[in-house]
Amino acid sequence: MSALCIAFIIFINTKKGKANKYKTQKNNAKNNTADLAGAGVELITIHVETESDKTEEMLKYIREKGCKAGLALDPDTPIEDVLKYLPLLDLVLVMTVKSGFGGQKFMEDQLPKIAAIRKYIEEFNPNCHLEVDGGVDPKTAPLCIQAGAD
Repeated sequence: MSALCIAFIIFINTKKGKANKYKTQKNNAKNNTADLAGAGVELITIHVETESDKTEEMLKYIREKGCKAGLALDPDTPIEDVLKYLPLLDLVLVMTVKSGFGGQKFMEDQLPKIAAIRKYIEEFNPNCHLEVDGGVDPKTAPLCIQAGAD
């Protein structure tokens, strides 16, 4: 993580209280977790696609550092890739655009994924939050909420 990013998080921490969330970009999140926790971040979200062989290890590491743990999944990723981690999660983040490219249109075909994940959360981890990222605006936000997003 760059010094600028850490400085920004510390600035937020001192000016407005704690920076409460940080979603890693698609890189090795473990290198950043200790710095982020030290800067006051309360929740760190990683991409299941990036950490696929180390996801459980990373989620436990995030918790060991005193943070809440979230898992993001891209539009092409099946929900089964996230379900086995539900007991370890405080947040599931459904990407409704392809990661890394700004200005994309909301992908309405992700609404059934949101609804399906909500059902699993209610059954296996009711305290887990469900958020959506990408192309959400005043027109699409109600669709996300109706599908089950928080």
